[in-house]
Amino acid sequence: MNEIKLELHTNAVKNFNEKGIELISDLKEIIRKPIQEEIQPFKPEVYIHQKITEKDIIGDLEEIPMTLIDQAGIHVGKYFIYKGKNIGLIYESYRKLLQLAQNIQKTKELFNMVSVSVVTDLIFSWLVQKYRHKTFFPIVEYLLIKCKEEIKDFEVWIPVALLHIQSDIKIGKITLQTITKERLEYWRSKSKEIAPDYAKNIDELFDEERKQLQGFAASTIKLTAEPKRAFEIALEKTENSISLLRFFSPANFHPEMSSHCTVLGKENMQSTTHLLIDPDGSIRFNKSVVSTARPHWIINDQEISLFRKGGLDLLSNLLLLDQRTKFQEKILESLYMYTKSSLLKDWSDKLIYILVALESILLRNDSEPIQKNVSERMAFFIGRGLNERKSIIKSVTNTYGLRSKFLHHGYMIKDLFTFEEFMMHAWKFFSQLIQNANQFKTTEEFIEAIENVKLA
Repeated sequence: MNEIKLELHTNAVKNFNEKGIELISDLKEIIRKPIQEEIQPFKPEVYIHQKITEKDIIGDLEEIPMTLIDQAGIHVGKYFIYKGKNIGLIYESYRKLLQLAQNIQKTKELFNMVSVSVVTDLIFSWLVQKYRHKTFFPIVEYLLIKCKEEIKDFEVWIPVALLHIQSDIKIGKITLQTITKERLEYWRSKSKEIAPDYAKNIDELFDEERKQLQGFAASTIKLTAEPKRAFEIALEKTENSISLLRFFSPANFHPEMSSHCTVLGKENMQSTTHLLIDPDGSIRFNKSVVSTARPHWIINDQEISLFRKGGLDLLSNLLLLDQRTKFQEKILESLYMYTKSSLLKDWSDKLIYILVALESILLRNDSEPIQKNVSERMAFFIGRGLNERKSIIKSVTNTYGLRSKFLHHGYMIKDLFTFEEFMMHAWKFFSQLIQNANQFKTTEEFIEAIENVKLA
């Protein structure tokens, strides 16, 4: 890795240093209520796996920053212990700390390499050191020194739920690769080389993780950043790329199908649990999966070749562009919205996401008649000939009727034929939209071209 040079603009340094000095003056003693007063009147009797006491804490408590959390679970302050007192920032002063952290992290020098949470922790660490007279560095110099220590070259792997691929797939800046048995064994051996004293624990960890990971795809990317920011960037790029891959999922063609192709842990694999108690008192614990559709998505090389021809390569290239047109940005935004529908099970949820995605690209503004313009513009964009266009307009109009009954009257969407037909039209629209990504600069130009076809 080349040596990292972190230098902020002179005016920014001056401003941030002044804000840091203001925070020092905001530090005050925080009086906490006795533990007895914090106990809730009702305490659920949930299973406790392990209790952590002060004996389990390694190191001096005075060296450990503490976070204050209100009853809703919101962070409202940070403090440290100094000479038996809790010294810190709370409420408005704490918000000033968070705002300063956000402003520093947004600078072009740090944005792609350091996370907001790390900057927040480092600012508070500087405050602690200043209060104890253990550092003479201004806040910016302190931050940059600490950040440089954490920034490294990382390779981030993010497993994708229930996705199997025959070969590597590159989408934008991420590459989908299979987590093979050989790869897991290599990682295991390297981990044991680095920490031989924990070989048994490492074996137990890998044996357990193998069950979830082996044979599945993972998004991979190489980044230069501190660990938290590396993960944040990798996660964002993974979710964007996987959303675009999901455009080619069979779940986009039938209301009763849903995809689980997303970051592992977000796959929404719904199941139910119930206890069946017999008359004699014997108990059976039962679990069952809600959906009977095949959850795994297996993509072979022939299929990925078809996906590439159908627009995946175009979408991948859009993700690689440093500067995209407004129209290209709008296409990506609408596709991210559209492909969320494939993850959902409830028909009404699916319908809302699909319609919002269509409206975002087919309407000029909020004042245009929605149903008329969406149906007609879809029809003239994807329809060939009078009869096909009439059929598309009727399909979209009927679908808006389903949405209206749900939103305004609470009727559940159960018309399978109408919804399935509409889903086919919606997918065809976005498929052709992808092919036109380089034809227009703005959404207005795209809509104007459709209107010209109508008038012709």
